[in-house]
This record gives sequence, structure tokens and C-alpha cells, in this order.
Amino acid sequence: GDAPSSLVASGICKKEPWEPQCFCSDFPYEAVCADPWGQALLVSTDAGVLLVDDDLPSVPVFDKTLPVKQMHVLETLDLLILRADKGKDARLFVFRLSAVHKAIESKQPVKSRCDCRDNKLEKTKGCHLYAINTHHSRELRIVVAIRNKLLLIT
Repeated sequence: GDAPSSLVASGICKKEPWEPQCFCSDFPYEAVCADPWGQALLVSTDAGVLLVDDDLPSVPVFDKTLPVKQMHVLETLDLLILRADKGKDARLFVFRLSAVHKAIESKQPVKSRCDCRDNKLEKTKGCHLYAINTHHSRELRIVVAIRNKLLLIT
């Protein structure tokens, strides 16, 4: 933004700190979660995970057997982190963005939950929430909430 919200409210700054732009006006699904990836947007829906670019048709990345409830695209680390939630079988998955991009470009079949077995993070079964450090460190840390426990993954 251009200025702290306190300056905008006081009238010193005439311009709004955030300028919304319509990215996709006719998206046919309800979005569960999303994260930007370059100029595109990776969106989780009830139909699966789609890569949405305003000029191009949506590209399916994961099918609906992987119900993604939370995601982070970490371009600088070449990582995609997902929390797929299916009751007690909820898990965290980690993918190389370069591998996902290569699969999209080569028009490989959309990945299902079964195709993602090798991408599961150990000891995350039953997780209902996660958080990552997004700054202040060069080392990625993930905190995973599993019932009444917190698991730190470095």
C-alpha cells in the first residue's frame, strides 16, 4: 500500500492503500483457499486444485480426491505446501514447484491423492492446522497442530 491506514483515515493521503483489481469475474467454483504463484493463482475448490490465470482457461493440478484446505506457494524455496483434510486422514504434503510446473507443461494427468503418497510429511496424520515462518529466518519452519499437540518441522 501507499500509506498506513491511519493516514488514509485522517485524509492526508487521498489514495487508498490497496487497489483491488478483478482477477477472474466468472470463476465457476467456490474457493476454499488460494495462494499466488507468479502471475497466476493456485486455488483449491470442491472440484480440485486449479491454476487460474486471467487470460487462460483454468488448469487442473490436483483432483478432488485431494481436498486441500490450506496451502502456501513458496517460490523462493521452490516449494508447495498443502494441508489436505479428510477427517482423521488429514495430512501435510510438500511438492517441488518445479515438478508441479513441469507436470502442467507436459500435460500429465491430474494428480490424485494416491499419486501424492511420496509427498506426505511424516507424523502429520490428523493435522487440522499449520503455520510457516515467512520471514526472519533462512530456514523454513512449519508448526503443525495435531489435536492438542504442536509439531515443529525444520
